[in-house]
Amino acid sequence: MHLVAFLFVTVCTVLVCLNVFSIKVKTGRKEAEIDNETRTIYKVFLIVCVVIVFVGMMLPIAKDSKYIYNKEYKVDHGIVYREAMRKGSLGLFKSIIVTVDGQEYVYRVLYNDDNIKKGDSVRITYLPNTTWSVVEKEESIPKVD
Repeated sequence: MHLVAFLFVTVCTVLVCLNVFSIKVKTGRKEAEIDNETRTIYKVFLIVCVVIVFVGMMLPIAKDSKYIYNKEYKVDHGIVYREAMRKGSLGLFKSIIVTVDGQEYVYRVLYNDDNIKKGDSVRITYLPNTTWSVVEKEESIPKVD
């Protein structure tokens, strides 16, 4: 999903920078072309947005790709400080706060067991750069002999 959004914004930025879109503003009864100075401001703003999205989202994903390919996920065991809650724009993301060795950490939840409450002991399997995680209750984890 993040990759699709990033690619969409990048393509739109390139099209605007290449003057593919004609940006017009209605002033009274006639349309006036936006002057070059304003167009340049739009271009710079879009480029800055793409850079921020790239640094904020794409670099952590790229850094985590080696962990995914090698299946070397990080694992923490801790106590739930705050249950998994939806947050972000439109509530699209879930996060959980877990106390691990006396420190509170925020993990972005991709999947979690049902009925995880504050104070439950959990195992968090996560990627270190994006902190995308799978949260499981300790008693629901099968024991391997």
